[in-house]
Amino acid sequence: MSVSVVDPDPQFASRLANDYLELLDSRSRERRRTSAGAVRDFLDRRVADCRDSLAAAERRLQQIGEQTGMLAPEDQARALVESAAQIELARRMREIELGMLRAQVGPGDPIGRVFRARST
Repeated sequence: MSVSVVDPDPQFASRLANDYLELLDSRSRERRRTSAGAVRDFLDRRVADCRDSLAAAERRLQQIGEQTGMLAPEDQARALVESAAQIELARRMREIELGMLRAQVGPGDPIGRVFRARST
C-alpha cells in the first residue's frame, strides 16, 4: 500500500500523509484487537462447553459404574481374562502332574488304580 498527498506545501503534504498512515495503523490495530477478542471469547465459551460436557460424561460414567458395579470395564475384563488363563494353566499343570504320577506307579499298582478311578 502506498499513500501520496499532493499539496503546494511539502511539509503539509508530509504531515497529512503521516497522519493518514497513523490513523490507518490505529484502525488496523483496533480491528485486530476486536477480532482477536471475539476469537478469544468464542474459544473461551467453547472450552467451557467442552469442560461441562466432559464433567457430565464423567458423572454419567460414575452413575453407570455404581449401577453395574463396573468402574473400569477394560481393566475388569483384562483381570477376568487373566484369571481364566491362570485357572486354565493350573488345570493343565495338574493334568501333567497326574500323568507323571500314573507313569511312575504303573497300571498294576493299587495307588495307580485310585488315580485312574478319580480321573474317569
